[in-house]
Amino acid sequence: WKNVFIQALPYGIALILNTVYFRINSIFISFERGQEEVGVYAVAMRMLEQLTVLPLYFMNSVLPILTRSLEAKNDKYKSIIKYSFDFLAAMAVPMAVGGIVLATQIIRVVSSPEYLTREGFYGSDIALKILVLAVLFQFLNILFGFVLVALSKQTKLLYINGACVLFNILVNFITVPLYGFRGAAATSVLSELFILIGTYIVAKKYLDFSINFKNLGKIILSA
Repeated sequence: WKNVFIQALPYGIALILNTVYFRINSIFISFERGQEEVGVYAVAMRMLEQLTVLPLYFMNSVLPILTRSLEAKNDKYKSIIKYSFDFLAAMAVPMAVGGIVLATQIIRVVSSPEYLTREGFYGSDIALKILVLAVLFQFLNILFGFVLVALSKQTKLLYINGACVLFNILVNFITVPLYGFRGAAATSVLSELFILIGTYIVAKKYLDFSINFKNLGKIILSA
């Protein structure tokens, strides 16, 4: 159990850091803008949090196959990564487009009209339109995070998430006083993009694989 604990610890800390940078925005909003804006932000955040388990369920199923392929030192892992990316994009991109287009109607259904945007008031529908892009990037970066786990490079994931927490705090200091929850939501998008780029670069450093951007283009067009 000591060996398992030591191997799992970096990934466990990385997950904790992931939770920190995803939730710290509400603390900044509370200090700078008050509880009313926290409530507006939380409506969209709570709803989108339920969606983030989907890529985790999928990648937990893919991980054993991916790990076996890497241990066997065959090229099957390349198609596993490629198809996994396509699947995650096929879930996330339409979800993001639909969330942006239908944000007002979605918030009206899950909440109440008082949380909708009106003259002089930015509502939860604005938060949803921004945060859904963070969920899009999160769906994709989970793949590369699991690739690092399969390679036993979870310590690298810890460094990336740690750097992202610092990035998130710095940007929130700038954006939240100026733009309130809109700045916090935009910071979440930038943070998830930060992790997507970081995990992709590090995974490519240790493993030769490719993403079919032609398929991604088709997914975006169809969405």
